[in-house]
Amino acid sequence: MLEIQDQHEPRPMSSAERIGTGCRVRLLDVDEATEWDVTIVDSEEADPHADRISDCCPIGEALLGRKAGEVVCVAIPMGTVQYRVLSVSLPDPAVIGGNGWQPAVSLGAEMEEP
Repeated sequence: MLEIQDQHEPRPMSSAERIGTGCRVRLLDVDEATEWDVTIVDSEEADPHADRISDCCPIGEALLGRKAGEVVCVAIPMGTVQYRVLSVSLPDPAVIGGNGWQPAVSLGAEMEEP
């Protein structure tokens, strides 16, 4: 039986979809081999300590328009860093005021696009 749910966590995007403001992104620091989960937000909502990075900062600008699997090279004040985009999730409704909410169809443990 199909069940429509209010999905609070962002739904993973297909690999063809690109990063935009409001998206949650999992990054791999290529040099340090560490992962970092960030949300891309506008400059008024940015809080680097809460992993909410501005779409106007060097890392945010470098990520816009990218998709899972791509590697970006970013010049930051401490040098250059390379990130591989591991995954991209749809905008978090809390970030964009609820306009990005999309229902998900639950098929047991798997989620599919409606």
